[in-house]
Amino acid sequence: MDELTEQEILWTVHIDYVPDTVLLDIFDRLSFKELCLCSRVCQRWYILSKDFSLRKRIVIKKSLQASQFSSLVHYHFTHVLKEFKLLRMRNCPLLSIKKDTLWKLARQSNNMKKLVLMSCSLSRVSLKDLPSTLEHISVRGSEVYPNVFLGQNPSLYVPHLVCLDVGGVSNFLTSQDLHVFNKLKFLRALYMDGCFRVNNGGIESIIDILPQLEVLDVEGTDISDEGAITIFNYCSNIKNLYLGNTSVNDMAFSLVKVQALPQMRTFCVMNTNVSSTVLHSFLLQNLSTHELIVRANFKGPHNCTEWKIPVILSKPREDLDKKKVKCKVIDVMFHPQTMKLAKQNSRFKGVVEDTALTTVKEQFGIDLTAKSKVYPKMKYKGKAPPIILRKNTQNTDQGYVCEPLEDYVKKILPKVKPKYPEEKNSKSKLSKTKEPKYCVKYRDVLDLKDYSLMGYTDLSAPKEIIVEIQLPEVQKAIDIELDILEKKLLLKSCPGANHSYNLNLDLSYAVDKNAGRAKLDKTKKVLTVSLPIKERGIPETIGRNEKKDV
Repeated sequence: MDELTEQEILWTVHIDYVPDTVLLDIFDRLSFKELCLCSRVCQRWYILSKDFSLRKRIVIKKSLQASQFSSLVHYHFTHVLKEFKLLRMRNCPLLSIKKDTLWKLARQSNNMKKLVLMSCSLSRVSLKDLPSTLEHISVRGSEVYPNVFLGQNPSLYVPHLVCLDVGGVSNFLTSQDLHVFNKLKFLRALYMDGCFRVNNGGIESIIDILPQLEVLDVEGTDISDEGAITIFNYCSNIKNLYLGNTSVNDMAFSLVKVQALPQMRTFCVMNTNVSSTVLHSFLLQNLSTHELIVRANFKGPHNCTEWKIPVILSKPREDLDKKKVKCKVIDVMFHPQTMKLAKQNSRFKGVVEDTALTTVKEQFGIDLTAKSKVYPKMKYKGKAPPIILRKNTQNTDQGYVCEPLEDYVKKILPKVKPKYPEEKNSKSKLSKTKEPKYCVKYRDVLDLKDYSLMGYTDLSAPKEIIVEIQLPEVQKAIDIELDILEKKLLLKSCPGANHSYNLNLDLSYAVDKNAGRAKLDKTKKVLTVSLPIKERGIPETIGRNEKKDV
């Protein structure tokens, strides 16, 4: 294949060889102003720039005259247009828009969803002059007469309206004009910032739509604590709330129920009389899993909010890791409310982790920030000893100290003295001896021949006697002395033992003292003595009764 010449290479990469689909995709990424400039390049680009697919969104950011706006609607507004924004500077004179122009707009762009007309004169315009498919209407800073613009029932003209922005219409919108908003059943966002004639009565007049609102902006209005309380009690689904530049103070926040605004994401109280303490308490009660953005400023030397997370560390202790290697363990304790917030909010969890690592480095000089973080599936390392939290009497700046209960007892409590100190007087020593608890049982061997229809007929003595003696203070069997007589059992503590037991028990039968046996259960602290009966004859009292019957 022959090589291409320079001229052929230039022809192959020329802009005229770019397909129309590629150019349309490029034009679709341009603004309306840039698209108008491209239409002046050549005839092909002019034709492509008029394509309907490029007229879905038009944004104008400069001042226009009435004739220019009319030409814009006539030549560029089509049925594919979804969004139109006329963004004008506040210092520019108001653009007067006639009804005829808006009627043409409604006919040519009957699928429009969003319409923004800033700083325009709409004194004779009403919602019925606009496309009925609108979902977002903004007349911010415009000259609007609410009685004419909204009418008696705005839902008849824009039944699917979701967002209404009337911010800056301060000279016209009053609290008496807000009652018609209750008929907008699909309204989710309402902007009334800068409307200084809206007061607490205006908030109460739209109480029917407050539960469905997700965005409410009342900055710069005349509402006070009563209006804020109404918003807190009824706006259960609010996500973005703006209360800045109003006379709201701490009283409104102190009456808020816990989790009254569970879905709130953005909250603004700029230039209000709300204190930082009340605001922090309010945020703790309403902080949800979403990231919450708070905008506030407070009077004082520190013009910002301040969060304090209390944390306490225990002393380092040695333990073994999974590889049986010695390691140091430091217990970090936070308030239960802090741990609850950390589970709900990932960003707050990172703050808690950084606080723990920084505190360990400051108190013990152990830098853990450079090492990789590992989260083992355990709540505690090793055996959890009892921990006590007390005030630090040596260093008042530290506040509280956390230490094991065993160390605290050794420092604070006095040494335990022996309960029964040795005395020279033997009488006082005997008076402090105590008799242990005991239980006497009789054991025998039964046979079927001993039973008849008349019941058990063998009246002879049992085979052996079992005596169970409770000795809770005895550790070893050598600390006690046990003597067995024919009809008596004697038990006492050995000299020098840390206990003093004395038992003198009379037995019902004569026993064989040489055949007896004793066993101490160290776990139950029970001494079991088994004594066999010497003679298993019939007792004398029972024998006499039988002779009389015969």
